Amino acid sequence: MKVIIVIVSLFFLSCSDSSVNDVLTSKRKNIICLIDYSSTIAPETFDRYVKFISEEVFVNLGKNDQIMVLPIDGGSLSRPEYLLHENLNDIDFVSHKDGFANKESIERGRVKDYLVSRVDSVAKLIVGKRVSRSKFSNKSDILSALKQASENFEKNVTTTTDNVLNYAKGEKSIESENVIIVCSDMIHESSILNLMDVSRNELVDVESFQVNVIKADLDGASVYVHGRTADNDMQLKNIENFWVEYFKASNAKLMAYSYDCQPKIKQLLK
Repeated sequence: MKVIIVIVSLFFLSCSDSSVNDVLTSKRKNIICLIDYSSTIAPETFDRYVKFISEEVFVNLGKNDQIMVLPIDGGSLSRPEYLLHENLNDIDFVSHKDGFANKESIERGRVKDYLVSRVDSVAKLIVGKRVSRSKFSNKSDILSALKQASENFEKNVTTTTDNVLNYAKGEKSIESENVIIVCSDMIHESSILNLMDVSRNELVDVESFQVNVIKADLDGASVYVHGRTADNDMQLKNIENFWVEYFKASNAKLMAYSYDCQPKIKQLLK
């Protein structure tokens, strides 16, 4: 056995790190969804957010993926809460009866069946939690919700050598991609900043927002915004300019900023 490990290790270590790690690791998406619970979100808009998370995000997770749902409201900082936390990597979707030839397709089918069976309960859970957090609905603290999201990031700490040795033992290291999906109108309201007051009549200089003072460390995470809106086009542009600068200063990759980012999410989870 030791001879096999040495041979496998020498072979992979002779290759480039990127090509080796593609073979030796299993990909995983660590998805943190933020949903706006504030009272300014209309019931039909909130229902659209819930449907998006349950029917577009949750149901399309992969077998190694993890999803968390956190609230955006006045308690995002003082009373953070997991509305949903599910790690599919903790569930064994494999059976010893599976044939080798169709093993992967059978496993994918079990994963999909499980996710589909949970869609309604996930939606009900998110809706129910909004009622229990109604006392925080007077604010929309997106900045604090993003900070809470960053505290749930996963770091890839294994080296190529670690991955090679794990592979030789019949195991694969997990390589995580941190993803934040924000379901909100993106009108932040807190004592630090109130984007409800942003001009509806003229373009605002982004430097006036003092982004560098309130930025977070989002550590290269991919960010998808679903639901952005405003009173008119000028306010919409001003709010978007703030968030573009904020995510840039916070070291995040803004992959989508739109009213409906479903096509981008579909591409992410394909």
